[in-house]
Amino acid sequence: MNRLFSSLVITAACAFVLVLPSPARGQAQTFTDQIETPVDVRLFIQCFDENVHFTGTDFSVVHVTVLPDGRVRVSEHFTLRGATAVGETTGTVYRFNYPQSNLFEFFGEPPYVENVVSTLTLLSPGPGPNAVVQFRRQLTIDDNGEVTVKREIFETKCLQGQ
Repeated sequence: MNRLFSSLVITAACAFVLVLPSPARGQAQTFTDQIETPVDVRLFIQCFDENVHFTGTDFSVVHVTVLPDGRVRVSEHFTLRGATAVGETTGTVYRFNYPQSNLFEFFGEPPYVENVVSTLTLLSPGPGPNAVVQFRRQLTIDDNGEVTVKREIFETKCLQGQ
């Protein structure tokens, strides 16, 4: 769901790291930013046999630390605010949970390759089916800080409602 946003955050973090001077011996350099991005995404959820329209705001905090030994740590934390998920055929309003945290650690010169797993849980009202959607992607970050998605897998697991 947040592939583009995640790519933008990682690109910004890597670009920042690439222009930093080397840290003084024994000192780490840090950078933290907060980013809000509108969400307007439609996904076909097979468990519900319909497209679900997600809207809201993705609020993210990105923290980059360059350690004295040259390792770079990037942590990202995403939360959705004011989020809705509505079935486009039935009008059903689904409750959902999409907390997301990623931690990357790079060492040496680019390119860097990272695997990211995101999980979205959708709950139907009443006894209907529920869904767990998992996004798995492999990102490559080149020496210009550009991010490309090498592989993306989207899987849905249907669960019986309670």
